[in-house]
Amino acid sequence: MAAKKKSAKKTAPKKKAPAASKPSKDVAAALAAVETIRPPEIPVDKLVGEARALAVTAKKHAPRLAKVGLKASVASLLGGLGEALASGQAALLAARKVGRSVAEVKAEEAARDYRARSLDDLAFAHDADDADAADRISKIREGEGLDDLISDLRQIVTFVREVPTKLSAIGQNPKKLAETGAMLEEKLSALVDERRSRSDETSLVSDRDRAATALTTAMATVRRAGRYAFRDEPEKQRLYASAYSRVRKAVFRAKQTRAKKAAAAG
Repeated sequence: MAAKKKSAKKTAPKKKAPAASKPSKDVAAALAAVETIRPPEIPVDKLVGEARALAVTAKKHAPRLAKVGLKASVASLLGGLGEALASGQAALLAARKVGRSVAEVKAEEAARDYRARSLDDLAFAHDADDADAADRISKIREGEGLDDLISDLRQIVTFVREVPTKLSAIGQNPKKLAETGAMLEEKLSALVDERRSRSDETSLVSDRDRAATALTTAMATVRRAGRYAFRDEPEKQRLYASAYSRVRKAVFRAKQTRAKKAAAAG
């Protein structure tokens, strides 16, 4: 009796990533019109979410916005530019997952640990009611991604060198702290630049930032018109402000209030 042949395991064919849909002519024109490219001012997912919400609000208030001179074409760009930004961010993140060396991953881990610990040092070294220092530290903590991390390291080193006496007073070595931060920034920056030089990541960053700049510009135009159109209706006017920025400011004010109360009680 012939031996039964073992059936080979069939592997499903790899699915190709869906091709990104081409932007409309209006969106493409808005992207092409960007002269000075800037990185996203807030996390991309927050920016895209706010753009979608603003698009819905602007459509609902279209007649009122038209009365104060806002062109319907500007508001209609929000959805398309938001999708272009989301798509650009997805492509960038996918590219960043490819080709990272063990050295780069370890350097990033060390840099993130340094950032967290040194910011704790700086926060403790300053008085609880020092609003300027608290705001500066809070802004550094908000950084996301490798580019922000590298920038954060530079900012921390600068900050450390500005306040050596305060750091020494809490048992830290400001010279060593600054040297460590500078070394980590140089190492991580070199490893990231080396990897990016071998890939198309630079162009992907540019595409993402171009979309973010175009979207932020369109949102600013719509928000300005909305705040003016509803200047006598505070509840509706609030719809034309950044919820992310509003929450950030509220958290910062709450921290200031707690710090002042703690200082007064002490």
